[in-house]
Parts: sequence; C-alpha cells; structure tokens
Amino acid sequence: MNADLLDLLKAQFGLRMQNATGQLGKPSELKRVRRDIARIKPF
Repeated sequence: MNADLLDLLKAQFGLRMQNATGQLGKPSELKRVRRDIARIKPF
C-alpha cells in the first residue's frame, strides 16, 4: 500500500510539473491521481 501511495505521489508531482509548464495534455489525469491518493490515504 505504501508503494502504491509513493507511486501516486510521484505521478502527481510529474503531472503538476507538466501543468506548470503547460505540457499537460489531460487535466483530468491530475484530478484522477489526486482522488486515487485520497482513496489510499484516508484522513
């Protein structure tokens, strides 16, 4: 479970960097990863 969380956090960081530089193709990916993190890490 911690490995999954770590992978999602790395993915979120990469997507945030892409968003900041204007290279993010699908903004919904950022939303999906954020929700997946919330599912794994409650409260």
